[in-house]
Amino acid sequence: MVLMDIPVFWKDWQKKRMKNRFEVFIFNTDSQQHALKGERTLLKSAAACFGVSKEQLDRTAVLATPKGKPYFENIDTHFSISHSGNLWACLIGPTCCGLDVQYIKPCNFNNIAGRFFSQKEAEYVKQFGLEGFYDIWTRREAYCKYTGEGFFGDIPELVDERGLLNPALQYGDRIVKFEELEYRQDLKITLCIDIKYNEDVIIRRDWRYEDYIFIG
Repeated sequence: MVLMDIPVFWKDWQKKRMKNRFEVFIFNTDSQQHALKGERTLLKSAAACFGVSKEQLDRTAVLATPKGKPYFENIDTHFSISHSGNLWACLIGPTCCGLDVQYIKPCNFNNIAGRFFSQKEAEYVKQFGLEGFYDIWTRREAYCKYTGEGFFGDIPELVDERGLLNPALQYGDRIVKFEELEYRQDLKITLCIDIKYNEDVIIRRDWRYEDYIFIG
C-alpha cells in the first residue's frame, strides 16, 4: 500500500480515478465529540475531494440499512467510517468496502480474545500478543462494516490451519481481501475490499475539508 498526500484540485482525472481506486481520508479533530457532530460534513467533504460533484452531494441523503450500514442515496460511491480517539477516518471507493482504525493501546487482550474470538484467533493472539489482538480486532470490524452485519454477525475464520491470518475470505459470490495500511506505528488501519481491486490505496491526510462545507 502506498501513502501519498495529494493536493485537492478539481480535475477530470478525478472522475476517472473514482472508477477503480480507493482512498482513505484522515482527519484529526479537537475531540471525539467534535468528530461525531461534524461527521456528515466531513463525509461529504471527503466525497467531494474524492471526485463526487458538489451538485450530487447537495441533493443526496445519507441513509442507513436496517442494521445500520450507512450509504449515499442515489450515488454509486461507497464509503466506510471509523473513529479512534480524536481521529476520524473514511474509506471511499467504487464498491462496497469496510474500514477500521484503532490506536494500539494496552488492554486485557487475552481476556477479550477469549470472549469474542474463535479458538484459532485466540491462539493467534496468545502467540503475537497485543499486535496480534489488533490484527484480529480490526479485521473483524472491517469485515463486518463491509457486510453490514455488525461486529457480532456471522464472521468466517480469520486464521487458517497454519495459524496465520487469512488474507481473503469468501462472502457470498464475492471474495474479499484485507489490506493493512502503514501510517504511524501506534495506529492500526485495516480495510476490507473486493479482491479484484489491485491498485494502491491512497491515504489523504492533507485535505482542506473547510473548502467543502455543505448546508443542510
